[in-house]
Amino acid sequence: MGRWGLHRGPEATIGANALNAARIGTGNVLIVVPPAEPVAVPAPARVAGKAPLSWTPEAETALEQVPAFARPMARRLIEAEAQGRGRSVVTPQEVAEAAALHGMGRPASADVSPAPAEAEAVVLRKRKRLAPGFHRHIAQSRLLGTTVQEGDRVLVYDVVETMPDGRPVRVTERTRLDFR
Repeated sequence: MGRWGLHRGPEATIGANALNAARIGTGNVLIVVPPAEPVAVPAPARVAGKAPLSWTPEAETALEQVPAFARPMARRLIEAEAQGRGRSVVTPQEVAEAAALHGMGRPASADVSPAPAEAEAVVLRKRKRLAPGFHRHIAQSRLLGTTVQEGDRVLVYDVVETMPDGRPVRVTERTRLDFR
């Protein structure tokens, strides 16, 4: 609702609808009007000594692996790590180093084969007793196309068993997910 209606008199400071909303409303009512002149908003001050970093296309591609809602936070974290090391360009190595330093991703181990077998079944157990049922659908969509192993966490579930043989496996459309 605006401050004035269509039939505003020259001396009116507030319109009838806005007045009635303020008068009848049981809660707080805020009535606003755009300023007569545009308000000048100063640009944020840049921290002294910190020049903006440039990103290589490969580093941008690596950053796209991060979920969209967490991408700005991950970008700031990676840039802070790169600036702390005195770098002016963010490379995929910088992204990988920041991810490893902050526990993102799974560390590479010698016994993981380059092409994991397709999973026949993955058994998941709830970590939280009162987790909502719709988390199953979200977990299914997150698992599809990924490689999991026993001990991994997906939302509110722990991977307790993988078939075949409890080793890292790739989840496909044919994989049976058993929720317990």
